[in-house]
Amino acid sequence: MNLAAVVRCSLASARQAGIPFDSAWAQALADLPLERPRKNAKDRRREIEAWRAAIAWARPHFERAFNREPVEGAEDAAAALAEVA
Repeated sequence: MNLAAVVRCSLASARQAGIPFDSAWAQALADLPLERPRKNAKDRRREIEAWRAAIAWARPHFERAFNREPVEGAEDAAAALAEVA
């Protein structure tokens, strides 16, 4: 299961409903199927912690997408291509 896709879907639904990003982000993380494993399931625990860390690290990128902000550098690249054309 691609958990980033789960977060994107949740955020898209929240944006459509007019929910602000901070609330939408909290709900998206709460909706993730990342249950706490039993103490003896160390590999599963590491995998869950890695997913949580990766998604938390990517929060600014999710927020820019939620607000439909342009990708950094995309406007400069488009301007450079326009000059060439």
